[in-house]
Amino acid sequence: MTPNNGFAVAVAVLTLVALQPTAFAQGDSYRKVEGRDCCILDMPLERSSGLNLEYAFPAHTTAPGWEDLSSGTVSGWGRFGNWENESGADVDLQGLWDSMFLYTGGSDDDVYSLNMARLRLQWTQRFEQNYGFEASVSPGLYSSFDSFGGDDFSVPFGGRWVKPITPDFSIYAGANVYPTFDHVVDPCIGLRLANRDNVIFDLGYPESRLVLAPHRRFRFTAGARATLWPEYNMGDDARERLRYEEYRLYGALELGISPYTLLALQGGTVLQREISFEAGADDVEVDDGLFAGIGLTHIL
Repeated sequence: MTPNNGFAVAVAVLTLVALQPTAFAQGDSYRKVEGRDCCILDMPLERSSGLNLEYAFPAHTTAPGWEDLSSGTVSGWGRFGNWENESGADVDLQGLWDSMFLYTGGSDDDVYSLNMARLRLQWTQRFEQNYGFEASVSPGLYSSFDSFGGDDFSVPFGGRWVKPITPDFSIYAGANVYPTFDHVVDPCIGLRLANRDNVIFDLGYPESRLVLAPHRRFRFTAGARATLWPEYNMGDDARERLRYEEYRLYGALELGISPYTLLALQGGTVLQREISFEAGADDVEVDDGLFAGIGLTHIL
């Protein structure tokens, strides 16, 4: 597979997303620290956009003819708006872009461009019986961008029930569904403990993390995440579709470089990586390796 203009498109879209003005609900908000009922549903929205660059260092694979595999990733997101009503609901709309480039070594033909360009709409509803529900849908392109057709488009969706035990302790359970992917259902279950929004501890699947934020311009995060679902249409390639899965341990330090911008320094380990194809090729296992990244986040 040859490189295409996915990188240029990603940079252009991410620039537009980062500059996109954001509309938020006015007046008294459900998403506040003081007087909140749930540390998940009512956690304040502090960020409006972000841009991230990441590199995973070369690692050995089981694929015949491949040299060590490395990857570069460009990711970005922007919040277009968040709106609330008087019935305990809010709606959040985001645009997201992720482009991963897998480098297998050798000639230019050994580069795989894997892209996700989608909108994410999330509806959060709070009920008087002291529980809540979150539902989301993410229509978009999940593709190598070698072609554009129905197989490049997918509509993942999901939901979870959230039960606050106290304003600082909540539990949740639900699932995300990927209708056109091999990994159709991915559960999400866990708990959150939070001291205001300065200390957040999430324990669950697919992600567990600890966040320490003593100041709005300083934030440290450490965690573990499983990513088993991403799948991409490969156009006219005889292998049809590519699926990429990994586990990772990560840490990130975010520092304020302006009143509204955080610089993020990231790093960690990617584990148990596997690349599989729909047809015509064996699965490829990738050794564990290190990654590093840098990013910018706009805070409100």
